[in-house]
Parts: sequence; C-alpha cells; structure tokens
Amino acid sequence: METLKKNPSVRRKSKLARTFQKVCSLRTTSTKVSSMSKPHNPNFYDEDDDGDSVFDLKSPSSSRSGERRRAVLEAVVAKIFASTTSIKAAYVELQMAQHPYDNAAIQAADTAVVEELKALSELKQSFLRKELNLSPQVAIMLAEIQEQQSLMRTYDITIKKLESEVTEKQSRIDSLKTNLEGSSSFNKSLEKKLTASGSVSLFLNLNLSHFVQILGFTLRSVRAFVKSLVKEMESARWDLDAAASAAVRNASTIFARPSHRCFAFESFVCGKMLENFESRSFSLPKVDEKRSREEYFNLRSVDPIQYLTRNPGSSFARFVLHKYLSVIDAKMECSFFGNLNQRKLVGRLPCKSSDGRLPCKSSRKN
Repeated sequence: METLKKNPSVRRKSKLARTFQKVCSLRTTSTKVSSMSKPHNPNFYDEDDDGDSVFDLKSPSSSRSGERRRAVLEAVVAKIFASTTSIKAAYVELQMAQHPYDNAAIQAADTAVVEELKALSELKQSFLRKELNLSPQVAIMLAEIQEQQSLMRTYDITIKKLESEVTEKQSRIDSLKTNLEGSSSFNKSLEKKLTASGSVSLFLNLNLSHFVQILGFTLRSVRAFVKSLVKEMESARWDLDAAASAAVRNASTIFARPSHRCFAFESFVCGKMLENFESRSFSLPKVDEKRSREEYFNLRSVDPIQYLTRNPGSSFARFVLHKYLSVIDAKMECSFFGNLNQRKLVGRLPCKSSDGRLPCKSSRKN
C-alpha cells in the first residue's frame, strides 16, 4: 500500500490536540494533588477559583510534590522552546528586511529578539533561585500558542521570499522572451535579405563534411607556408627560438623539442589570417560586396594563382597583399630577400617557386 503523507495543517491540529489533552491531564492531576496536600504544604495555594494551581519549587519535597515539580519543569521547557522559535522568526524577519532595506521592520525584529532574550534571562534567574510561580496548564498552552504563531510568521516570510523569487524569475523569463523575439525578428529579416540577394542558395548543400575538408586544406596550406618560412629563417641565420618566442609574444617560452617551434609560427600565421574575420570586408577599404561575390563565383572554377595573374587589381588580390603584409613585415622581407621587391609581386604572380620555396631568392644580398 502506498504511504499517505499527512497535511501540515493536520499535523499542527494533532499537536494542538495533544497539548490540550496533556494540559487537561495535568489540570486534573494537580487538582487532585492540591486537595490532598493542602493541609501539609503552606506554600501551595490556589490562585483562582477555577482550580488553576500555582507551584512553588520551595515547597517541601514529597511523593506528591514530585509530580508538581515535573509539571512545572515541562512548562519551563515549553516556554524555552516557544521563546527560541520566536527568536528564530524574528531573525528571519530581520534578514528579509535587509533586501530591500526596511528600517521599521529591522527595528521591530530587533526589539522582538531583545524582548525574548530578556524573557529567557528572567526565566533562567527564576529557575536558579527556585522561584518559579506559574500555572503549568496555562504556561504550556500559552507556550504552544506562541510557538505556533512564530512558526506561522516564519512560514509567511518563507512564502513571501518564494513569491519574490518567482517574480524575479518571471521577470527574467519575460526579458529572455523579449530577447528571443528580437533575435527571431532579426534572423527573419536577415534571411529575407539573403534570399533576395540569392546568397542562401550557395550554401544549401553544405554540411559538416565540407567544413572538415576546408579545415584540412587550410591546415595543410598553413603548414606548407610555415615550412617555407622556417627555411627562409634558417637561410638568413635567424635564432629560431627567439623568433618563436616573439611569435607567441612571450620571451620566456621554452619548447620541449626544436620541432615544437613550428606550432608557434603556425599559431602566429593563423592569427594573422583570421584577423578581422568578423568584418564583412576583412577591414579592407572600399570593397564592393557585389563585385566580391562575383569574384568568389569565378574563383570556384579557376586556379587562384591564374586568377591573380589575370586580375591583379581584384579584391582577392588586395586581400592577399593585405594578409602578406600583416604576416611578413618589411624587416623580415629585407632579411629574407635583401630588398622589398616581393611585396610588389604579391597578388600578381605565383606566391611560390617550383621548388616550393618563397620566390625572389636570386635577389638576396650576399
């Protein structure tokens, strides 16, 4: 059979019922004890006509007074727990009043804590001096009521806190929905522009395998270029360790193996080639997008070197020259070739000689 969970309100009612039954039992017992022990206990007396008895711990101990003493101690413990619960509720209210800051609520919570601490201190002093004059029935009932009221305050604060969190999260959800709607509208407008220009049809058949192929081709091209670059550095008697450290902008870089220096050069070249990649024109001035798109269509079916030879003034030629100048600065070019003629040829002639080395080797100064 499935275990049924009790409702918290039912548990509270059951607890109150048990407390009331316990108080009634104590009341009956104390009444009987009072009637039997009055002639022998001058310190014990009835405070009211309704039978509520008052206990004094200074009364002579006997078999009957033990029950009275136990009832008083139970009442003391109940008052301690009730005060502790009230302090806890006041502390929770104090925390809630911090955000947002509520000076009146903070003062009220602070006053409640101080009053409960004073009550506990007075109860402690009375207990130590054995001067506890209280009615167990009334004390237990009042303590139970105080504890339940404090718990209700704590639950109310918790509910308010949860409601505040729900409101905050709902605001966050609404904000995200607004951002999503804005992004969707922007994507739709962008899609309309691409559809109108006919650019979308070029990429409809692309998939992940095409990206992997392009990535592999790019890596092979970069590594081939870096290999030629390192050969030029060795021919010019460069310090490859210093050059690799400069490429990664860290003079203290230590390479485990000499062959690892190529990774620094590859990283440098890739960084320069992908620089300003997010720009529509790669930061090139005066780029005609329509003309660039037409050049891209032509490049798909033509060898790039042949295209550069035939169209030295194209946007692609300007792009190649721009990237070459960002990778090979004037000092490096002069060190490799002995002059700066190479940059005049980039974008117009093949970028490599038949032996795989960078061109213009014959112009190197001895």
